[in-house]
Amino acid sequence: MSAALDFHRATNVPAHGTDEDEGRFVGDRPSPFKDYGDAQRLPLESSAAARLLQDGAGIVRSQERRDYGGGTIHWRAYSSAGALYPVEAYVAAPDGLYAFDALGAALVRVRDGDSRSAVGKATGAEAETFVVITGIHARTGWKYLERGYRHVWWDAGTMLANLLALAAAQNLRPRLYNGFVDRELNDALGVDGVREFALAVLALDGSS
Repeated sequence: MSAALDFHRATNVPAHGTDEDEGRFVGDRPSPFKDYGDAQRLPLESSAAARLLQDGAGIVRSQERRDYGGGTIHWRAYSSAGALYPVEAYVAAPDGLYAFDALGAALVRVRDGDSRSAVGKATGAEAETFVVITGIHARTGWKYLERGYRHVWWDAGTMLANLLALAAAQNLRPRLYNGFVDRELNDALGVDGVREFALAVLALDGSS
């Protein structure tokens, strides 16, 4: 607890201060999207979980920007600190593990086979489908440095608020789990737990 409090205090912005100092930016702005190349993709209509992610975390509009080095910014359905979008989402289903490709508006097959048992073992939960969200600190750390770790969790909360509300409205009986065995859940997703790490699990039923 003391270490967490020390981190919190060390990364606070002073009263009337700002963390918008562009002089701190290092290198190019990281892409807010993973590149899955020519991996197999499924349309978002393929499952209720996929449609849930599109509605709660998909792209809603795009525009050119002059700041952040220019380029196109893709605004998502959930709020993100600095529009850096450090959160990824995965779907653990009976026929495989999928990553949500927001830019391509599809699910990308990451692994074959029933991926639910490994997620369930790590969380102690059972469900027809799991949605697992992860964080990538490098995306927010580029702008916010150490404070960016806090923004990863802030973004996770805004995405989860959308997903929980939408899932409940669709009678998917959502249950949120943020206590799990980190190493086991990271291994189930194929992420290293350092550059990308599991944040939370959303269990869904009636999601076929």
